[in-house]
Amino acid sequence: MASTDAHHNGLPSETQPLLSSTRRANHSGDIAIQQPRRSNQTPFKSGWTAALVLPRVAPKGRGLVNLLACIMFITACSAGFLILPHVRILEDILCRDYYVDKTGPIDELLCKIEPVQSRLTAITGLKVGLEAFVSLFAALPWGLLPIVFAISLLGMVLNVIWVTAVMWFHDAIPVRLILLGAAGPLLGGGDAVMAGVLFSMVTDATTEAERSICFLRVHVATMCGFLLSPTLSSIMMEKTGTPWYNIIVGCGLLSFGAASIFLVPETLQNKSAPTGSILHDDNREDQEDKSSGFWNHMAHAKARFTDSLSVLKSRDLILLLLICLAYMPVLNSTVQLMTPYISKRYNITIARTGYIQTAYGLMQIVQSLVILPWIMQKVQVATKPASPVTSRIPDCRSDDNDNRNHDTTSNIHHSPSSTSRQPPPPSRLFLLRSPLLTARSNQHRDLALARLSFLLLAIGGLTLALAPTLPVFILGLAFLALGTGYNSLTRSLMSLYVDAQHTSRLFSLTGMVETLGGVYSSPMLSALFSLGMRLGSGSGGAWIGLPWFALSGFMVLCVVLLAGLRLPAGRGGADEVGGGDEEGTAGSGGGGCGDPAARDRMGARNGSGLSA
Repeated sequence: MASTDAHHNGLPSETQPLLSSTRRANHSGDIAIQQPRRSNQTPFKSGWTAALVLPRVAPKGRGLVNLLACIMFITACSAGFLILPHVRILEDILCRDYYVDKTGPIDELLCKIEPVQSRLTAITGLKVGLEAFVSLFAALPWGLLPIVFAISLLGMVLNVIWVTAVMWFHDAIPVRLILLGAAGPLLGGGDAVMAGVLFSMVTDATTEAERSICFLRVHVATMCGFLLSPTLSSIMMEKTGTPWYNIIVGCGLLSFGAASIFLVPETLQNKSAPTGSILHDDNREDQEDKSSGFWNHMAHAKARFTDSLSVLKSRDLILLLLICLAYMPVLNSTVQLMTPYISKRYNITIARTGYIQTAYGLMQIVQSLVILPWIMQKVQVATKPASPVTSRIPDCRSDDNDNRNHDTTSNIHHSPSSTSRQPPPPSRLFLLRSPLLTARSNQHRDLALARLSFLLLAIGGLTLALAPTLPVFILGLAFLALGTGYNSLTRSLMSLYVDAQHTSRLFSLTGMVETLGGVYSSPMLSALFSLGMRLGSGSGGAWIGLPWFALSGFMVLCVVLLAGLRLPAGRGGADEVGGGDEEGTAGSGGGGCGDPAARDRMGARNGSGLSA
């Protein structure tokens, strides 16, 4: 709720929407209940517009979200131009050490042996884990201003330059010193701060009703950048015959992404630095910290981090934070592990693995832009027939029996749009009874889709682990792509458990939890891959899919945690007054309804939807 001082002073508070909108919404969710109009309107208009005000993304808000999505796409594209060439160069260095050949060319397929691949995955996995560990602590001194986003990208550029220099001078510098590149997140805070800044800006530019779609849009742009760029990198490596040019392109994309953040409007930049965030207080305190020395600054950052834990007042919010630990295992399995895994198991070159990653990216685009919006549209259509009932809630406020009977009679005989006494058509009846396409509210819809996403991820991981051929592996990637929206849906659910003034603090904490997942996920997947190669050497390679078995089990655990999740009271959740019936919230906002029969009819209608 916006502060009174901000309103009196004419200043925008953090809870005020960044973009003006004419949409009215109640405190409980996306459906605004309005008084029925006693006018000569057409039956369709009087029934629907009086009960529902559907959310729409404001044009300016859509433009800001699209700008942030483009910045993330450009930044993520650099990964494909850096990961493939770095893996290939490192593999060649380790292969030459194994065969004791420092001069002559070595066939890449001769490097697919277990000793070389184990060292390769161990170095890359340990480096990613160290980067996540450094990011976890380096994030504390940094704030949430968009300029920090650019500084973080600059730290990544320096990381790439160091790794490239070690590989170029590998004859004089031990190759294991590339692990020192993990210090790059010290400049800017790394992924944790970047995620906090990004989702804070998206939150300030959107409303609760449209937030899940906007989060999904940015998430898909990021994943598409990660997974589409490998094809361009593969083509470039095959045409030029060397991976070194790809690294130059990757550094250029990172630098361009850092400069693009200055295109964000100044108003949004100011909104993205709330006084209640984890890593930022006010300017005066920041100046005091700088003047008092580094350790005093760290002490203040630690105190603010401890204070940020105050948002964890709900058991269900803690469960969602634990589920966020699954983000990095899925990401690392499809970005960092997939290249050596496919190259080893199916005996293809590293350059050609980029095409498979691109196919996975296209699957994600189809899922996010076609399949998931279609499901959400069907869920919204399924909830519309119950809306005319809400227009009669104010009619039972009066204590006068004659007025109440007159209003009830008027609603029954003079409102043809009312569907309370008319059976829905067969197609609409199917939607109402379908467990997939029916939800009590948008929040229940997001929860049901999040559960389904993690279930599909579990099926996809199991398919990848058992895939004997490349086509079956691609089928497993299709199941994995169907669960693409898990991260954005989870963040949308998390925003329901805190006030708007604490969302920036929550998303910053979420970014740090996801970074913590990166500390263990990459070394764990690399160790399981090496163990699978050793165990599979005498059993026909049956154990090489061990990392995907572990990933599938992790996703099943997330499904179990989501099964025990309860939505917060007042947001369409199961903890609401009246046993989860939405009329409890509506009644509290409109003075209540004294007719028990009316409450029973409302509970019956609300109970027809599936509780997610």
